[in-house]
Amino acid sequence: MNKSQLKEKLTFWREREKQLEERFKKFMKLRGEAAQEGDLSENASYQSRTQDAQLASAQLANVKKAIKGIESELES
Repeated sequence: MNKSQLKEKLTFWREREKQLEERFKKFMKLRGEAAQEGDLSENASYQSRTQDAQLASAQLANVKKAIKGIESELES
């Protein structure tokens, strides 16, 4: 893959990273709001937001890994 294509991929993944960071922040905010609703062990909204945040966090980690790989290819 040439440098131009790598730069395009890097731009794409950095944009995806921003989107996922915003999504994660949103879920954490919603989770905090749900936590104020009472008993967390019986709070389906809290549990759902926790799962959503965990998924967004895992996706974000994968995107960051992809970005590092592309950056390392560009440096070589």
